[in-house]
Amino acid sequence: MRFRPGRAPTLLTALAVALFCSLGVWQVRRLHWRRGWLAERNARIDLPPLPIAQVLARPHDFPDRRATARGRFDTAQTVLVERAPRGTELGDRVLTPLRLADAGAKAPALLVDRGWIPTSEGERFLHEPPPAGDAEVTGLVLPLALWKTRPEGAPQRRTAWIGFDPERSGPSLQAQLPYPLAPVLLQREADPAGGWPAGGLTRPTSPVDHRAYALTWFSLAGLAAAAWLEHGISQGREASPGAGGRLH
Repeated sequence: MRFRPGRAPTLLTALAVALFCSLGVWQVRRLHWRRGWLAERNARIDLPPLPIAQVLARPHDFPDRRATARGRFDTAQTVLVERAPRGTELGDRVLTPLRLADAGAKAPALLVDRGWIPTSEGERFLHEPPPAGDAEVTGLVLPLALWKTRPEGAPQRRTAWIGFDPERSGPSLQAQLPYPLAPVLLQREADPAGGWPAGGLTRPTSPVDHRAYALTWFSLAGLAAAAWLEHGISQGREASPGAGGRLH
């Protein structure tokens, strides 16, 4: 039995295999780059926290850094972000302005993402009494997009988002508060003592599964080569005199 894949199928298969393999190699390279990028960002998060005053002086110069702030929570202005998933359970995220201890009365407040609560706890935090004293909060600094001037808007204290994104959701938060906000949000670390709200930092993750893409491209290359082999064997079998075919 002869192997006769034909010139055109061989050329097309070679081009397809080369293309799929090059795409697979590119995804492998992207995987290594992404791992380094994530490691660099997580290393910055693990550095000692900065004073919040240093961050507020240059809010765009400290990506992926933690900071520590001290002040009094203005619980009367707490905003709940509804439909915030945690695993398979839905709840709210508790966002409360922190009036910084070393800032003036007219200084912008620091919005703190205190953490997640189940939906059943929402009303309790909307009517939370004022705290007795100052609190010290350490968390991840996230950029908070704001308008240059605060628009007029009726206070809601509940904002419905499927996913809270401070870089896009800042304006609607600012509209609910009677004073300006700082251009960053502090995502509070988890409290070792537990309880609500359940804080925790959002570690950066890859938006793309490069390994799966690489396996897909290499698999397509293998399938193309296997189809070419099958075609060549089939053509050779048909051309074999013993199979009743004709020789060319």
